[in-house]
Amino acid sequence: QPVRKVNTSGQFMDGAEKSNFWKIMNQYGVDIYFAGDVHSSTASISKDPNSTVVQIVSRGNPFNHFLHIYTNDTAIDVTLYNEVGTKGKLNTNYTEYGHLTIDKSIPTKVNIESSGELELVDPESVLIRFDFEEIVPLGTRQVFALNDNDNLMLSSVDIQGIVCTESMLNTGTLGSQYDAQVGNLRIANSNRLEAGYAVRFRPKSRFAIYGVGPFSGGEIISFSMWIRPAFIAGNRREMVLFHYATGARPSDGKETLTLTIAKGVPILYYSPNLQFEAVGVNVVDKKWHQIAVS
Repeated sequence: QPVRKVNTSGQFMDGAEKSNFWKIMNQYGVDIYFAGDVHSSTASISKDPNSTVVQIVSRGNPFNHFLHIYTNDTAIDVTLYNEVGTKGKLNTNYTEYGHLTIDKSIPTKVNIESSGELELVDPESVLIRFDFEEIVPLGTRQVFALNDNDNLMLSSVDIQGIVCTESMLNTGTLGSQYDAQVGNLRIANSNRLEAGYAVRFRPKSRFAIYGVGPFSGGEIISFSMWIRPAFIAGNRREMVLFHYATGARPSDGKETLTLTIAKGVPILYYSPNLQFEAVGVNVVDKKWHQIAVS
């Protein structure tokens, strides 16, 4: 954890590298552990200094990703291939999309090189980040599984009743799988901002991420954002700033992590029936505010 995920229940092993299974792999010098289920590809290695196991989670269905693995006495070479073509599937044409090599030619020093979609993910890095500097056409780069029977990459999607034809690129570690699909957004005039860039949201604006996860149960989630709510949006409506859940309206029994603003007060929902309000805070004051949650 964390790994890229698409359309999946996100099954995972309790305890991860602290589990007996992982300890046995370390004990017997296992180099790579292959996993699946999450319909996307990620390579990672534990921060535990006693662990040298590389985890590769890969996508296969429907034959649009596959791994080529070559081994000899001193090295393991893994190449990830991605489908390209004009059809939605079964193009039978592939290009290299990631590469990872474990070199053990020096017995006392294991050298790992990785690139592309198989570049080792640092779990302590910023996984998903948006700088709000540019809005690009949807399909500028591929989001795996965001396709149909006719196209590997879509040029439009429907988000809560709004047809969206644009995208905002994720500059975080997890890359294109967590690009945002957006609609009815406008980049604010940077000359009127205190610093950096910003995007103006309205009631019909949409900003969603097709990838799920990347965390599973028991993982720590942290996020932050800078906001400057308009008077009407902050005081007359409950505006959703961040929503991490199983759906737009999760059932009462499902946990969620949702941040909203109502009457100028930030509200954090842990479930539809459990919420925490920021006491004595009103962020609708024509100033920029940073909100951080962990």
